[in-house]
Amino acid sequence: MDRIENKVLSLIQDNISDKTIRILELTPGQGRLTRLLLDNGYTNIEALDINPENFKVEGVTCHRGDLNKPLPFETNVFDLIISVEGIEHLEHQYQ
Repeated sequence: MDRIENKVLSLIQDNISDKTIRILELTPGQGRLTRLLLDNGYTNIEALDINPENFKVEGVTCHRGDLNKPLPFETNVFDLIISVEGIEHLEHQYQ
């Protein structure tokens, strides 16, 4: 596993003990972090990517979405939203 995914997992484990929290991973790519979260007991994960067909984690829904637009979810439905190495792909990074 890549170092950055392990660091993110460590930060989550150090700060959140409830493994049933609802997690949204933005820009998951193939889903390395999602897979790591699942392997460590987190059970309620969804993902969102502009190219969801690249996502390779069975049993986790990857929604199609563009982070340059509003997210296609109601507000306050996720306990944790994660994006690793995704901001550099946004048109307007500071929005």
